[in-house]
Amino acid sequence: MYIPSYFQNTNYEEITAFLQANSFGILVTKIDSLLEATHIPFHITTNAANELKLTAHIARKNNQLQAVLNQENVLCIFQGPHAYVSSSWYSTVNVPTWNYVAVHVQGRLRELSREETKDLLAQMVEKYEHGRENRFHLSSISNEMYDAYLKEIVAFEVTVEKILAKNKLSQNRTEVDKQQITTHLSNENDVGAREIANLMQRKSKWQK
Repeated sequence: MYIPSYFQNTNYEEITAFLQANSFGILVTKIDSLLEATHIPFHITTNAANELKLTAHIARKNNQLQAVLNQENVLCIFQGPHAYVSSSWYSTVNVPTWNYVAVHVQGRLRELSREETKDLLAQMVEKYEHGRENRFHLSSISNEMYDAYLKEIVAFEVTVEKILAKNKLSQNRTEVDKQQITTHLSNENDVGAREIANLMQRKSKWQK
C-alpha cells in the first residue's frame, strides 16, 4: 500500500482498536499466477505479549484452502470509513480527492487444530451474540450437526509479519482547508463522511 509519510499511522494501540472495530476483511492469496480473495470476518485479539493475532475460517471447498494447508503468505485488507472530498471546499484551486482509513496485514497462514477451531467459533459467536435477546448458543445445535459443520470449514491463524496502516485525513492540506473539509463532511448525509469528519477533528486535537 502506498503511504506518504504524512498519512502513515504507526500507533499500534490505535491500529489494533481499528482492526477490532472493522474486523470484516478481505483475505488475499496467490494461486499459481492468479490472485484469490475472500470476504470474511476475522477474530482480532492480542496475546500476553501484546502481539496481534488474526484468526478466521473459510469453506473447505474454497480455492484458498491450499494456501492455508501450504502455510503460504497472505495479505489481509481492512477498510474503515471513507468519503469523497470536493475541491470546492479548498481555499485554493486543486483537484478533488478521497479520505479514508485502511490497514493491510501481511503474514503467513497456519491451519488451526480441531480444538483451536472450536475455540475460535465459540469466541466469535460469543462476541457477536453478546447482549442480544434470544441469543444463539453453539450448545443449541446437535453434536452431529456441529461435527458436520466442522468438516466443511478450515480455520487458520495469520502469523503477522508486517502491518501497514493509512489514515488519509487531509493532513497535507492547510489548517483552513482541513477545517472547511471537516465542516462540510459533518453536514453530509453519508455516515462514512461524518465518521471521517469526526476522525479529522480527533486528529487535529492529537496534533496540538
